[in-house]
Amino acid sequence: MDGGLTEMNMALSKSLVIFGIGALLSACASSPQQGAERPAWIDGSHPRYTPDLYITGRGEGRSADEAGNHARADLAKTFEVYIREDQKDVQAFSATTEGGKSVQSKNSQSVTRTIVTTTAQLLKGVQVVDVWRDTVLQRNYALAALSRQQASAALRQEISRLDDASKLNIESAANSIDPLEKIARAYNALDAQIQRLAFQRSLQVVDRSGEGVRAVWSLPQLRSDFEKLLKRTRLRVAVTNDDSGLIKEALDAAIANAGFSTDDTSSADYVLETSFTLDDLGQKSDGWYWVSGALEIKLVDRANKTRGGKRWPIKASAQQRQMTSQRARDEVARLLDKELRSTLIGFSGAEGV
Repeated sequence: MDGGLTEMNMALSKSLVIFGIGALLSACASSPQQGAERPAWIDGSHPRYTPDLYITGRGEGRSADEAGNHARADLAKTFEVYIREDQKDVQAFSATTEGGKSVQSKNSQSVTRTIVTTTAQLLKGVQVVDVWRDTVLQRNYALAALSRQQASAALRQEISRLDDASKLNIESAANSIDPLEKIARAYNALDAQIQRLAFQRSLQVVDRSGEGVRAVWSLPQLRSDFEKLLKRTRLRVAVTNDDSGLIKEALDAAIANAGFSTDDTSSADYVLETSFTLDDLGQKSDGWYWVSGALEIKLVDRANKTRGGKRWPIKASAQQRQMTSQRARDEVARLLDKELRSTLIGFSGAEGV
């Protein structure tokens, strides 16, 4: 598992509560009731905001606002543990193994953002519904509540939207004769169901039954179908310019890691035209040697139609001149491994979820 991405996910989880609180500062709270008699809801349930109808959080502070913010943060903790579990599930599902190493799919990052955004939207429905001031201790207590019915309706609507998107893309993939569009549609169907994981898990928190909405499609099956389409699609590499002499090797490896097949014959589904230029910039004032260049790809189908193209600027430096070209090639390999599949899928013209 990618350590950098895991750290990012943990940071997002921690920042979510802060974001949710900040977004809700303008929510109206009840005027504090005062007295020496401690209300039952501070230690137990509120007669109006019962656990079967509401998710609640409690907080205390020197002022009513501070107590309200702490109550919202306490309620948000109900979701925080599930956020971490969602991210683990998505990372485990999105990770693939290529050549003995773990490779992170872009699904993991996009769904992490979905998880955080979804939960933050849910927290916007939180209201501070009761506040009590202890006049003896000079402390304020607050109760925050989120309607299970309201949150459930919003989550079910998103799940329905994603299921509709998967259905549409699965049907489009089946009807398309273009290999690239088939792949893109299959990817969209899979991506929608991975995003659905976040909404389903949140719904299981909100729904007292803990069931949520049963999935129509199997994620492992959707992924298997997607990978089969990738494998059946054959790419022929045509290097039009290569200052390093090693681009073909890097491309073949990246194509394999992306899940496509290579075919050096004219029967390939697409030609991947590639150019790599590199200029020696010499030694800079800091003593380091620099090179600068560009990697360009263009995908052409059997009808000789250009499906898309992309250019990546390349820069590299080293303390020894002979190492600069190697580092540039390493950067090319890194970029291709990270972005080739999503770039080629993007050439399909099929819109994402």
